Amino acid sequence: MRLLVVGSGAREHALVWKLASASGVDEIYAAPGNPGIAAVAHCVGIAADNIVELGEFAASLKIDLTVVGPELPLVLGIADDFARRQLTLLGPTRAAAEVEGSKVFTKEFCLRHDIPTAQAHVVQTADEAARAVRDLGVPVVFKADGLASGKGVVVCHDHAAVAAAIDLFFTQRAFGAAGERVVIEECLTGSEVSFMVLTDGSTVAPLASARDYKR
Repeated sequence: MRLLVVGSGAREHALVWKLASASGVDEIYAAPGNPGIAAVAHCVGIAADNIVELGEFAASLKIDLTVVGPELPLVLGIADDFARRQLTLLGPTRAAAEVEGSKVFTKEFCLRHDIPTAQAHVVQTADEAARAVRDLGVPVVFKADGLASGKGVVVCHDHAAVAAAIDLFFTQRAFGAAGERVVIEECLTGSEVSFMVLTDGSTVAPLASARDYKR
C-alpha cells in the first residue's frame, strides 16, 4: 500500500511514524514533510494548501490512502477534490470542516442543536466588542472566526487585557480576514478533554481521548 501524509509538523511526523509500522504499508510520501519526516518517508515539495497539485501527485503515483494533518487543506476542500478524482482520503469534506474553519459557524451550530457551549457574542467592531465584554464580564476570551495558525485566541483576565485585545483585533487587524468576525465568550475553567471518533456518516469508530494543554 502506498500512502501520502499531508503536512509538515510534529503531528504529521507522528502520523508518518505510526503508519510506517503498519503491516501492508510499502511506501509513505509526505507533502511537504520536514527533515525529521524525511528519515521515514519520501518528502515532496508540494505545499499542504496546494490542493490541485496534491491531487495530481496522488493520482500520478496511484496513492492508496491520503491522510491530512493540518486544518487548512481540509477547510479548502481537499477531501472534495480527491473524491472527484476517485482517490481515498481520510478527512472531512469542506462543508464538514467548517466546524474547524469558522468559530462563528461552530457556535451557531452548537446553539442550533442544543449542544452545551459558552455564552458568547459575535462582533465586528471595537464598540460591539466593548458592549459584549460589559455583558459577559471578565474574564473573557476573544477568538478570531477563521484559521489563524493557533494564534487567534486571546484570554483576557482583566480590563487592561481586554483593551489590548480590542486593539489587536480591531485596530491592528492582526488576523486579517480570519478576524473580520470575532467570537467573544465567557472564559470556561477546568480540564479540557477531547474525545474523537471517525465516522462515515453511519458508523462511528471511537479513538482515544486526549488533552490539549492550552494557555
